Amino acid sequence: MKKIILSGLVALAISAGLMGFFWSNQEKPSSDTEKRVTSSPSSLPKAPSQQIARYFDTYAQTQPGTEAAYQALVDIYKLNFTTDTDIERLRGFVFDKSRSLEERIILTRAYSDIIKSANPDWVRRIRADLEEIVKTTDEQRLGLAGIFGVTRTLSSDDSDELFMNIVKLGLDKGFLVRDEYSGELVHRAFVGRYLSPDFAPLIYATKDSAYGMDLFNSYLADPAIALATAQKFDKKSYATLLAFVKENEPHFPEYGVSHAIEYASWVAAYASLQAALAPDMAAASRDAFIQIFTQPNQAPVNLIALLSFPQNQDIVLSAARAGNTDVIHAINRTQAFVEGHKDDLTVHNFYDVIAPVLNYKEADKK
Repeated sequence: MKKIILSGLVALAISAGLMGFFWSNQEKPSSDTEKRVTSSPSSLPKAPSQQIARYFDTYAQTQPGTEAAYQALVDIYKLNFTTDTDIERLRGFVFDKSRSLEERIILTRAYSDIIKSANPDWVRRIRADLEEIVKTTDEQRLGLAGIFGVTRTLSSDDSDELFMNIVKLGLDKGFLVRDEYSGELVHRAFVGRYLSPDFAPLIYATKDSAYGMDLFNSYLADPAIALATAQKFDKKSYATLLAFVKENEPHFPEYGVSHAIEYASWVAAYASLQAALAPDMAAASRDAFIQIFTQPNQAPVNLIALLSFPQNQDIVLSAARAGNTDVIHAINRTQAFVEGHKDDLTVHNFYDVIAPVLNYKEADKK
């Protein structure tokens, strides 16, 4: 029973990983309280200003850091602020230093969300306020809320200077460390749904960040983004990019669900990018995948990682049934590794996930 439950959790975690493992347009909540408030149901219907004023009045009467304050923030966070009066009232709370750190982080996130629908004057003002928060606070989490409030709301029409200014400020203040810096570069680099050639050298310089590289690969794993990227690069730059991805194959001291997701993401990125300019991109991508899967020195744990995803299983089974001897050999190697590690709980947690491939011959006989 325990083995069944664990293998089910592995499958569930991998499925979740396939849906993306970075927060789109928001930084990950850094506390249980922040998560509870910001993960509440989606925005309420547009409320009249009188109703919004009542929400604000209720919040103003609460003591900072109390459960009542956080509950009031749940309602405020869901509101759509459209009038100058409403936004000014929220702005006042953002800069109210009597409020707890948790509250100010949540309020800063709510304030930055207005950028998505505000008029240009308010967009400029909110971004200036967020920059001021970063400049004046010594709290890293609040500083990051301000930084991400700017970087994650920039569009492809916004200048790179806006991005670089707030990132440089975050670095100077010590709020952004290697992984955060690399991650923000990657998000900005793909803001147009392709890798900006101007940002490529900056990405290359941050390859030591596992998080940044993981995020980078997750973008390029999307065939549409890989194609758009390849079309933006000249021949020499494209070759440099492809070599960069290939040379930065992830290696793991341990293996598990995160290894499976990250390695499969890298393979998908490399295969999509390599195939991007081929006449039949889908077929070329499958061929590139098979080439990596059947490498003679491919680590068995990487084979397990790749076989953990249904779309990869379809490619491998199709090739095996067509008589591809290299693929069959790779499947046999995986089977032998699993059999030789019967006492390894991690390996066997994956067994039920990859069993359809390992046992395909028996299944085909039925």
